Amino acid sequence: MDMGQILQEYPHCFSADAMTIPWIHSPFFKHLLAQAELSTEEKTMVETFGNNGYIVVDPEVPEEVIDRAVADLKNRYAGDSDSNLSRLQDAWKISDAIKSIATAPKILSLLQMLYRREAIPFQTLNFRVGTEQRTHSDTIHFQSHPANWMCGVWVALEDVDSQNGPLHYYPGSHRLPLYDLDPLDLHASYDSYPSYEDFVEALLSDGPFQRQEVTMKKGQALIWSANLFHGGSKILDPQRTRLSQVTHYYFKGCMYYTPMNSDIFLGNICFRTDDLMDIRTSTPIRHSYKGRPIRPIPRREERFVPARYPGITEDPTDNPFAMRATAVEVTSTKFKIKRLAKKFVPPIVFEARHRLLNERKG
Repeated sequence: MDMGQILQEYPHCFSADAMTIPWIHSPFFKHLLAQAELSTEEKTMVETFGNNGYIVVDPEVPEEVIDRAVADLKNRYAGDSDSNLSRLQDAWKISDAIKSIATAPKILSLLQMLYRREAIPFQTLNFRVGTEQRTHSDTIHFQSHPANWMCGVWVALEDVDSQNGPLHYYPGSHRLPLYDLDPLDLHASYDSYPSYEDFVEALLSDGPFQRQEVTMKKGQALIWSANLFHGGSKILDPQRTRLSQVTHYYFKGCMYYTPMNSDIFLGNICFRTDDLMDIRTSTPIRHSYKGRPIRPIPRREERFVPARYPGITEDPTDNPFAMRATAVEVTSTKFKIKRLAKKFVPPIVFEARHRLLNERKG
């Protein structure tokens, strides 16, 4: 059967909404791109992003805005060489220039094209010097459900070359499996992070991916996919700065959490809640599950949470008639019926309850 016949036989598989993953990860990406109403230049850009996991672009941020962002943070960094002290998180709250970079219309437009979904800037990181950070994937820190609806945009606030600690990355590595701590048999804790970094180093040293460094001119931007493995190269000239800004973006219509602190199959999911703000509007980002607005229950630290579906509540602002429901906890020996106030329980749970009641009646 040729592709023409396949398209005719299974048209629903090739629609824009056929799968919940970003289209660059779709097994039908090539055909989706061919059908997309994009210019030749735009299709080339999307194809490059899909194949390599990153692109370098001009974000069209005025130089005056970049210079203002640098000036706004002068003397605000706490350290000279320690990367944790030489960076500022969420400085968009104190600098309109940093907020302007994070919400640059050109960037938001490109992300809409690359992902076919609205991008939401939620975090900025500003660096005075290079991080020399070991290679990692951002999916260990930021993840969504459905997966991979996250990306990063790195903007050079000054020229970056091989001497002042450029970024390094592994083109094509975004197509590797998603590795969080669970398949590595590690506990959900930042104490496990060094072991994760060791794993990544071994993984990439034994694979087909080649490490590359990116040198950039002031004002250029690097857009990378959530699962692209990257890090900070060694600083060869410690007298130089490497002024830069990273903005992380989620995409609309997902649930958002931190894999590093989550034991998903224990029902212990570290949802991003109070800290998750839309930089454009300075308002909380709403979670969504299969098109339904959801308000996650914040995880309780240092607490074992029994496996239970799903640890979320329907947002009462969207459903003022949220009612008391019955949830089912499954143990190794029997079903337990438990009343939960104002819990959203999916139909499968109600079906399980009704089956159980019918069995008891029988």
